Amino acid sequence: MSSNKYQLLATFLGLGVRLRHIRKEAGLSQGGIGKILGFGKSTISKFESGNMIPDSKTLQRYAQIGQTSIEQILCGEKSTPLLEQTPEVHGALPGPPLDVALLAEILAEIKKFIAGERLELSPQREARWVALVYDHCQEDKVKPDRRLVDRFLWITKVD
Repeated sequence: MSSNKYQLLATFLGLGVRLRHIRKEAGLSQGGIGKILGFGKSTISKFESGNMIPDSKTLQRYAQIGQTSIEQILCGEKSTPLLEQTPEVHGALPGPPLDVALLAEILAEIKKFIAGERLELSPQREARWVALVYDHCQEDKVKPDRRLVDRFLWITKVD
């Protein structure tokens, strides 16, 4: 996905609005929550405007501050679990042939990430993660790396 698509996704989900709400409910300024999360005020502003999407660890910390779940932050009050939003539900058409070499690179990068972070994921969540990274890499013609893999992990969060 291109950065414009991330911004559209964040805007669509209302992510920035919910992050701002959490901050304000906690009685914090952008600088104050930035200190807690380890970011500057400008980064918090980007999160809240939808110009930047926090990584999974930052979203988890926002969830702790707001005493909520990551799913509530991502989807709002009336959310449909992301894993239930399958391509079949949305009438997706078959895509281009599978790039096995790219898929192998993605699997290797995700396995390294899982081992390094000592994550325990359900097979469904891991499969969704692989599929999201694969679609992004194929669409934007980029190679998978740790940063990219981490960026897509939060999308698969349903707890």
